Amino acid sequence: MQIAAASFFVTFLMSLLLSPLSHKLGLVDHPNERKLHTRRIPLVGGWAMYLATVASFLWFHNLSFSFHDIVLLFAASLLVLTGSIDDRFDLSYKLRIGIQVFAACLIVYGAGIYVSDFGNLLGFGVIGLGALAALFTIWAVMGLVNAYNMIDGIDGLAAGMGLVAITFVYVATIGQIPVLESDLLLLIMGALCAYLIFNLDLFPKQLPKIFMGDAGSMLLGFAIAVIMVRYSQGAERVLWPVTTLWFISIPVVDVFVTMSRRIKNGMSPFKPDRTHIHHVFQKAGYTNGRTLFVILSVQFALASIGLMIQRYVHLEWVSFVGICLVFALYFQIMVRSKLVVRLLAQEFHFFHSDAANDEVVVDQNQA
Repeated sequence: MQIAAASFFVTFLMSLLLSPLSHKLGLVDHPNERKLHTRRIPLVGGWAMYLATVASFLWFHNLSFSFHDIVLLFAASLLVLTGSIDDRFDLSYKLRIGIQVFAACLIVYGAGIYVSDFGNLLGFGVIGLGALAALFTIWAVMGLVNAYNMIDGIDGLAAGMGLVAITFVYVATIGQIPVLESDLLLLIMGALCAYLIFNLDLFPKQLPKIFMGDAGSMLLGFAIAVIMVRYSQGAERVLWPVTTLWFISIPVVDVFVTMSRRIKNGMSPFKPDRTHIHHVFQKAGYTNGRTLFVILSVQFALASIGLMIQRYVHLEWVSFVGICLVFALYFQIMVRSKLVVRLLAQEFHFFHSDAANDEVVVDQNQA
């Protein structure tokens, strides 16, 4: 755990150093009528975690990178830079998607990491992708990058989701993958823990509040995509492909349902709105803290179920049926958001008349 502690400390330090600099660079989130905060919040969390992870990795591994590491580092750096420019100037979604596709291509063709099969989902043998492997991987990486970007709607949610996913990967793979790779998982976990202290404003009088921004959410989604593919594919896989879906189930199904709804309503799938799961809780009157606790608790429970099925049931098709049921239930919840808002409001006594009578409505300025 020494390496996780180092990453935690460096992220903590970088957050303190970068916060005042953010105002000079314009990397701040400005308050407006649709945001709860009343002051400008530094968008430096992504950079703090990125710099801390890279610096700690180099320190503990003798300042050396393999070609494979260099390719991944370049792709990650490209996304962090793109996210920062987007935080500052609002890039078009087409340009962002283009860069995400390029970064995904680097994973596939540069690092040789790709989804070659779905595993034995139906119990009749491994379902291979063949010539579609590269295309599917690019699509999946782009999807996860946007999933974590879109779910970053309340304090701690994207980082908390990422921490749950990576922690479960670490627990599932410990002793089965090279120490260097286990160390990298610990580095990311340590960085996320340090970021959450600032983001959740746990010490408001002593520490500045920060956001990760698009730079951080895109980096997080990219890192998780690489990790999930890396350990669920190839002859040395340690996770079933379907098990990784349990670890990232809420961000994945949330982005799928949200984009599907936007397309159905004749909107761009990348057009911001208020149709995410945390908006349902907010409409029911939940505080951000309670919303965060409930959603992370559900994600933790789902990840636990997925891991237990792999370890003790040993049947991939059972895991596949289970995750399909989870996705179907989630879809029904979002389709019936009006009813769900009413039930949640009554159950926890946070009823607001406007929350019970309205669907989760579109907000043109919020993702």
